[in-house]
Amino acid sequence: FFFFFFFFFFFFFFLKSNENPGIHIILTQSNYK
Repeated sequence: FFFFFFFFFFFFFFLKSNENPGIHIILTQSNYK
């Protein structure tokens, strides 16, 4: 259940990254972790 919520949150952030390129950088750093 938590994994599903995280996936949804990630997808939402991905859409926001289109508006804010800065968020995309944060996602990249999170992916490296």
